[in-house]
Amino acid sequence: MYRQRFGLTGMPFPRDAHARTFFTDHDGYRRLARSFQMLCEEPGLGLLTAEPGVGKTAAIRNLSQALPRPQYRVLYLCDTSTGPIGVYRALALELGLTPAFRRANLWHDLKERLIHLVDERAEQPLLILDEAHHLSDRFLADFSGFLNFAFDSRDLFTTWLVGLPELRARLRL
Repeated sequence: MYRQRFGLTGMPFPRDAHARTFFTDHDGYRRLARSFQMLCEEPGLGLLTAEPGVGKTAAIRNLSQALPRPQYRVLYLCDTSTGPIGVYRALALELGLTPAFRRANLWHDLKERLIHLVDERAEQPLLILDEAHHLSDRFLADFSGFLNFAFDSRDLFTTWLVGLPELRARLRL
């Protein structure tokens, strides 16, 4: 009954999937792992879309948990149905900041913290925006501006947008 309610075509991935070995038996997971590793080495934007219940979150969790600490800092946000400011405020909280009220101050504080993590602490931030199909078009347009560091000359962190196939269509990919 719950599978019909949520549009699942099969049994959902179990929550403890990270402890199982079936990830490595699938070509799709191996392709994702290569892309994930590439984006860890050269920061950028990744997109993972698939039908509900196939293991998107479990796969990205499995990959991010395998990253060496403290070299990588995983920032996970799944409440993506808020407006742009809500997402930026949630990111600020993940980074240990008190979110500023004004967008310009919030952006400044976030960028300053991200630069500090990369330049001073040698940590590579990895932002995972799960349920990204709920992100507003306004946020998606705004986020490209947020990713602009030093006149677009630096990519400081990797972002993974994880969601349903409709996200790919909205991004026109």
